[in-house]
Amino acid sequence: MSPKEKTPDLIRDHETGATDVASSPTGANKERMFKTPGYDAQDPPPKDFSCPPSPTKPSTNIPFPSHHGHLENVEEWLKKCHFFNDAENRWEIGHLLDPKDPSALSFALALTELIVESWSQDEEGHSRNVCVPTPDDYNKTRKYPDIYIVGDIEYDTFLRPGTPELVAIAVSENIKNVTRHIESLQSYAQQMFKRQPNRNFALVLHMNEEHARLYLFDRMGHEYTDLIDIHAQAAEFVSVVIRLVSFDAATLGFDPSITWTLDDLISQHTQQGYIHTVNAKGQPRSLHIGPCPKFIDPTLAGRGTVIWDVVDHVGSPLIVKEAWRLVRDVNRDTPEYEILKKAQGIRGVVQMVDCEEVVCKTSDWRKRSTTACMVKYRIIMVKGKETMRYFHRFPPERTLGTLIAVVEGHRDLLLDRGVLHSDISVNNILFGLIEGGLLIDLDYAVNLEPGAYCRKSTEPRGTFPFRSLNNLAGNLGLPQGYTDDLEAIFYILCCLFLRLDGKGYEVIYALDSNNKRVVQRIDKRNDLIVETGANVTDEMMQLMDWEDIQHPDKAYLAKLAFLREDKRTFEQQHRLTSSKYWDLPTRRCWDLIHDLREMFWEINVIKFPSLASKAGRPDKTFKDLHERDQVERYYKRFLGYLQQAIVDIQDSRRQTSGQDRVAIRSPAPRIPTPTDFNRARPMPKLSPHIPPAGTRSLAPSGPVLTRDALSRTRPTEETSPSPHTAVTKRLRDVSDPKEDKARDLSSEKATNHSKSSPQGTKGKKGLRKRGVEYTSPQKTKRRRQANEEG
Repeated sequence: MSPKEKTPDLIRDHETGATDVASSPTGANKERMFKTPGYDAQDPPPKDFSCPPSPTKPSTNIPFPSHHGHLENVEEWLKKCHFFNDAENRWEIGHLLDPKDPSALSFALALTELIVESWSQDEEGHSRNVCVPTPDDYNKTRKYPDIYIVGDIEYDTFLRPGTPELVAIAVSENIKNVTRHIESLQSYAQQMFKRQPNRNFALVLHMNEEHARLYLFDRMGHEYTDLIDIHAQAAEFVSVVIRLVSFDAATLGFDPSITWTLDDLISQHTQQGYIHTVNAKGQPRSLHIGPCPKFIDPTLAGRGTVIWDVVDHVGSPLIVKEAWRLVRDVNRDTPEYEILKKAQGIRGVVQMVDCEEVVCKTSDWRKRSTTACMVKYRIIMVKGKETMRYFHRFPPERTLGTLIAVVEGHRDLLLDRGVLHSDISVNNILFGLIEGGLLIDLDYAVNLEPGAYCRKSTEPRGTFPFRSLNNLAGNLGLPQGYTDDLEAIFYILCCLFLRLDGKGYEVIYALDSNNKRVVQRIDKRNDLIVETGANVTDEMMQLMDWEDIQHPDKAYLAKLAFLREDKRTFEQQHRLTSSKYWDLPTRRCWDLIHDLREMFWEINVIKFPSLASKAGRPDKTFKDLHERDQVERYYKRFLGYLQQAIVDIQDSRRQTSGQDRVAIRSPAPRIPTPTDFNRARPMPKLSPHIPPAGTRSLAPSGPVLTRDALSRTRPTEETSPSPHTAVTKRLRDVSDPKEDKARDLSSEKATNHSKSSPQGTKGKKGLRKRGVEYTSPQKTKRRRQANEEG
């Protein structure tokens, strides 16, 4: 079977244990084999990694299955191999290559398949496969390598359903220059971390027809081996490939504490996973998980946060957070689980159920001696709902109520426990399961000294689009405090109002094909343009500067202009991008934004007096701003604005629901007035029933009667009064009694005169002879319009 026919199509699972370990040629030279960037005199260090050098651990052998043997077994196999010329130390696999494609890729594919088929079978008869990925097989992966070594999910429990990749192999003509290829190799590893979130590290083999080099990517960066001559150092190269076909999860970079089981191997609809963790007391605990996590950090080097939705043994929904932290990190000296222990019992802050402080460490596989090390920890927490980014699933009152709960939790965490969050963002606020909200992600939280409400350090922290003016001020910045976190919550509210459309799509301003600025709605999860709207102004483009992390000065000036604009100009510039989610209570939300803008402009003027005019110099200082009474005052003021906005929105809804139906239905036909009829004709008798005071009268559904139509359908005493009769009666009930009496006498006189004139007279002269005032059609029309307006 050719390698292309071995593309993984069936996803199965199996549970197996770890195999025995033995020595290997690469294991004996571990200190020399792996090294961190910057230690190779031949290749310069890559520029896109700023991680510290890898930690140290005594040299150990690379674990291989015991039946694979020692170095002597590999050399003995090479002597017996018909495809290796032992005398010339060279592989002779020309007849195995594809005659249509005698390239380096074809050579690498044939040689890798030869070694994998010879060395990957274990005691139970299971083996590994080599496949060439195609866009159809990996259509969701933008970048994929040339070759994959894949496993069997029926046998390997550490493989997530649908992702059988074990090791990536990239082929290039020249592999000596590490800096030239590191970006593409990093993208392959990044895709493996994204598709397999239970990875601790990823292995990528880079090779051509002459040389090979093995790369290891983890959350600290990457390491790589010396350049291996696959012909002169054939035994070492075979030993490297043997490692890549291991059946041990930890050897291939997987976390063995996360496993999956397929209950139905044919339909593959039932996919049950488990996280086997240990609590702080050393007691084991298993949690049920699904095939996909709730959140995956897309970056390669860093915290590598993964969020799982889990269910415990009693069926309670929980959240498991896995992340990496740098040991002895001066920026984050207190682990997150220690902060969560102090936050126990505070409403509005996520509550921890259990934790595993050390799952594994990078020093378990990195062998170079350094002082830095990253530790993976696991926290079990109560579950919330969606993040604030998906606020459209809740009414506006619930959204603002979530912010109120978070502000109250932030206040209690600061005043009662002495902890400052320091990293407020739209993804760090969750809606509560029933009500309220939860403040999560306390990775950057800081323990403050008693009585202090700001940090000592001026180093800026937080998600860049939501940083305060103080955090963007550079060298002029002051220590970060509670006002910076409150200002971040204000910017979140502005994003909900101006930047997010409520469906998780983000509004950005870009240039179209004609170099015109347009409004685009972007799905950040897939980086897809959902919709493109109208042109935008320069002021609207300032919102995009909030995210310009390369130019903090532009973000500072954009937010400065955002805070100091007057009301009228502000609304005119940003009304086009306000979310449709706020259509009903728009006026109330504009007032809320304006109130908070004034509040934070006042706070920033206190921090930076140079922002104020000479006549408006503040009477407070930065020290006064962090007194206990002032802290409570600003929290109370912020909460008051949010609570008042909820009250206004509820009042607006009650007023809308309590209005007459006539006010919210389509325009009703006009009510006829006495001037619409011929006064020479007698008015029909009115109904003796008069509606009680306060009864509403709906407009007639039929057309307005004209003079000719009324003459053709004149009612008699025997016929019942029409709806127009009752309406006319009500209009006359509120008119002047003297005018009514004169009108009745005139009508009676005209009626009697009409009866005494058998022939009758038509036209203007006839009306004058009968004593009836003539009214021209133009005058009648003007009078009708005046009555309607009155």
